[in-house]
Order: sequence, then structure tokens, then C-alpha cells
Amino acid sequence: MPSDYFRFKQFEIEQRQSAMRVGTDGVLLGAWADVRGDEQRVLDVGCGTGLLALMVAQRNSKVVVDAIEIEPLAAQEAALNARRSRWNERIFVREISLQEYAATSEKRYCLIISNPPFFLNSSHNMQLTRTAARHAALLPYSDLVDGVISLLKPEGRFCAIFPYSEAGIFMAKAAREGLYCNKKLNITPIAGRSVKRIAAEFSFAKTELLEENLTIETTNPREYSREYRELTSPFYLRF
Repeated sequence: MPSDYFRFKQFEIEQRQSAMRVGTDGVLLGAWADVRGDEQRVLDVGCGTGLLALMVAQRNSKVVVDAIEIEPLAAQEAALNARRSRWNERIFVREISLQEYAATSEKRYCLIISNPPFFLNSSHNMQLTRTAARHAALLPYSDLVDGVISLLKPEGRFCAIFPYSEAGIFMAKAAREGLYCNKKLNITPIAGRSVKRIAAEFSFAKTELLEENLTIETTNPREYSREYRELTSPFYLRF
């Protein structure tokens, strides 16, 4: 049974209420995204437990993070996790949809980050499948693109992570609206296997694509690659 708490080196996540618990995708995105020293304000879209907001706050002591979440219980839990952290004065959680926030907020962001909901049909866990489908329906890719475009500064960047099968769909949709993928990380779970996830960075400027690869585990079970350990070592207790 999954734990109701997940402990990192500098903070702890309570995840009793959020349907989307701490997972490898979120940790990879939070560790990989370029959190530059001159960032002023960051937006975490669909913050869930508040994981990404906390990781960004840990990595850059100058940023203020706005975190939005449509699910009431998840928003409450994210706010609790933020209050308990050492960065509680720099993280602000609000229960609101991206669609409504984009339509009403006057703020513009240097960085927007999101581990967006997606739906993968699976017979292994029907409850999880229904939950994923519901979350994906609340934030379709078209609305995510529109919201990012509305809230991003002209020089800003958007970072997200997708299943391999979904990444191309989102990138094409974003490019049609003038939001271009300029950097991506191809993530392989085990050496020798196919790519399963893609982390990507977008901006309004179209530049040459910088493409990198990351393997999580070697062919030996639970033996993590050097690159993965180095990327996530500021967070995971085991590294």
C-alpha cells in the first residue's frame, strides 16, 4: 500500500488526499527544469501535492511560486505541504482551474511548470484509470496551451513532462499556436528499453532543438544510472 507521506532531503509530502501521488515523472521534471537565478515568479499548473512548487523553491531561493489546483482536497493538501516547508513564505496555493486563472489573472510568469494529467487506458487498476481520465478531461491539451500562452512572459519558458505517445501531439498543438519545443529529455526506464517519457521546454522563440537522453536504471534491477542519481540526488534520501 502506498505511503501517506513521502520524505525528501529538505521537505516532506503528505499525500493522503491527492489522487496523483509523488512519482518519478514529477521528481524528474522538478529536478530537470531550468530554474535560472534571475527567475522572479513561477507558476505550477495542476500542482497536486505541491511537489513541483517545493522542488522549485528548494532549487532557487529567489523565486516566488504560485501553485494552482482544481481538486479541492489536493489543493488543501498542497497548501498544507507548503506551510510546513521552510519556503512557506514563497509558495502560494490556490484552488482554481487553469482556464479560470488564465482568464482572470493579470500576472505573467518567467517559468510555468506542469506535470499535466494524461489518460492511458489500463486494465491493471480501474480506479486509477478512472481518476486519470477525469483529470485529463479537466485539462485538455488545447486548454493547457492556451493557458500557458496567456500567462507566460514574452521571454518566459514552459516545462512539462509527457508520455512518449503524447509528447508529439502536444508539441504539434503548441507549435501551431506559436509555442515551440526547444529542449527535450528522452527518458528510458531501463537501459536497452524504449523511451517512455519526454520532458520538454517550450518558449515563444523557435531555436535549434537541444535533445538529451536519460536512463533511470541499468540492466541490473534497482541499480540506478549515474546521470539519474546526479540529477535527483538533491531530493531523494537514497542518493
